Amino acid sequence: MMTVALEEPITEDVKDEVSEPTIEPTEPSVEPSTEDATTEQAAVEPTTEPAYPAIEPAAVTLDEHILTAKKIKSFKELLLDDRLVKAIAKVRWPKPTLVQAATVPLVKEGRDVIAKSSTGSGKTGAYALSALQLLLTQSPPLPFSVLVLVPTKTLAVQTTKVFQNLMKWCSQLSVVNVSSSTNMNTLKTALLRDPHIIVGTPKGALSVVTEGHLKLGDLALLIMDEADLQFSYGYSVDLSELRQHFPPVLQTVLMSATFTNDVKDLCIHLNNPVNLDLTAAQTKESKLEQYLVKCSGEDKFLLLYTLLKLNLLRGKNIIFVSDTNRCYRVKLFMEQFSLPSCVLNFELPANSVAHAIDQFNRGVYDTIITTDDKQNKDVNVSRGIDFQNVDNILNFDFPLDPQSYVHRVGRTARGFASGCSLSFITPSCEPKLAKLKTHLSKTAEQCNEFKPFNFNVTAIEGFRYRCIDAYRAVTKVAISEARRKEIKQEIINSEKLKTFFSENPKDLELLRHDKVIRPLEVKEHLSTVPDYLVPSALKGSVTQVRKRKRKQDVDYSTGKRFGNYKGQDSRKKRDPLQSFKYNKKGRDDENE
Repeated sequence: MMTVALEEPITEDVKDEVSEPTIEPTEPSVEPSTEDATTEQAAVEPTTEPAYPAIEPAAVTLDEHILTAKKIKSFKELLLDDRLVKAIAKVRWPKPTLVQAATVPLVKEGRDVIAKSSTGSGKTGAYALSALQLLLTQSPPLPFSVLVLVPTKTLAVQTTKVFQNLMKWCSQLSVVNVSSSTNMNTLKTALLRDPHIIVGTPKGALSVVTEGHLKLGDLALLIMDEADLQFSYGYSVDLSELRQHFPPVLQTVLMSATFTNDVKDLCIHLNNPVNLDLTAAQTKESKLEQYLVKCSGEDKFLLLYTLLKLNLLRGKNIIFVSDTNRCYRVKLFMEQFSLPSCVLNFELPANSVAHAIDQFNRGVYDTIITTDDKQNKDVNVSRGIDFQNVDNILNFDFPLDPQSYVHRVGRTARGFASGCSLSFITPSCEPKLAKLKTHLSKTAEQCNEFKPFNFNVTAIEGFRYRCIDAYRAVTKVAISEARRKEIKQEIINSEKLKTFFSENPKDLELLRHDKVIRPLEVKEHLSTVPDYLVPSALKGSVTQVRKRKRKQDVDYSTGKRFGNYKGQDSRKKRDPLQSFKYNKKGRDDENE
């Protein structure tokens, strides 16, 4: 039996109460009363038998509903609008995930839903399809009908893009992000066009409501994504004030991978919600493989160099470390071996972070280094952000709590894809590992056990001296210079400072010509791996990075090269057997 996490098991008395309406009776898909349920359903339902059976709470249990959802193999079986099905084919979603197949029918019936689903299971697509289907059943769609609350600005941008992709053939619908970095005048103009979907953080939504630019009197559907983060980021006061502007009858959908006590207290205000705890069912189908490597703190960099330089980790990687300075230390360490990567710096604007994520998704970088900073309200990398096609998660520094580990590894093996997680375990991390195993065994969030990553450290001892030299070169000064360089580049490219720099061109010139005091010296010989250092079992797997030859300038009238090129002509002049000249002590003596 599927466990219900946030309420008591549904009894016969409760089932009779669930049939009461939770939204206005004008919605055609909602049953107005228990007595007239059969008559109303016969008048509304199409003549053809639906592919997905209507859920009657008095006859169908929650476990039966989940079993039915598992049998859904295409989005057409969810009875979605044809325009949505066409947009889904455009974004290439193969089939509905479990949370999508279980949530969409319940929202169509007007039920309040609390969905606990693992990270990367398709929660954004679940509530986006539900909201759009609700709007398309209205004729015409009412403005300000859907409000989507997310914990971070970066997640708001990502959610808005998901809605825009699904609305490609729904020209009558529109969406506005009220937490974007655009100025207030542009936002006012967008709200005057009466958008149907509002996306933003609780603070951003409350600001436009209090200023009178957004009215929530006609709100029909409230969606809270990553609900636990919204409380942990201090949005509880904003949510309380925002709740005062909601209409008395409101359908609500809460989604998250983990739920806290604050979220459970919020569920009291819902109207007989359906609790979907899908974590156990999803872990049984998970294709995530989890490995552990026990090593010392000094061997972490040696193992990182070996895994990436010898191509033992193939595909796109996310490396999690403990703090931002640690991110730059790892990045500068990898740069000395010509291993490109990028860092998600929380000190930079949200647009810059989104640009780095976009570069990673487009394949500009195969490795991204970050930290799950829970104190930052603009972005949380381990939660919500859509990293595409991630193959490996590398826990360079082990997470502090089990919840962070669950969200970290949720960046890979998303949907129906496979993935791998590798954690470096030092002696100090043993208590954290034991706590993690206990947590996963209780919550059933893991079906695959941790496997040891068998690695012969003695076979890579020849790389140790290289790693020691590269590690010592990354000093505190080099790290601060690298961080200062990124901030300086953000200042130069800032749109808000363009007016200032146009009035003060000398400041911009000084900023551009500001040189690094002590630049990090990168040694060219470290970019290649000598064959005699490569273990015999891995020979041929190393991708050597060689310096490109400079394009030569040629005088086509004479056929001679010129410039700084030192080729065959220069070697001929230096060879006394070909030039018949011998240079000794600065004087040329011709041979007789």
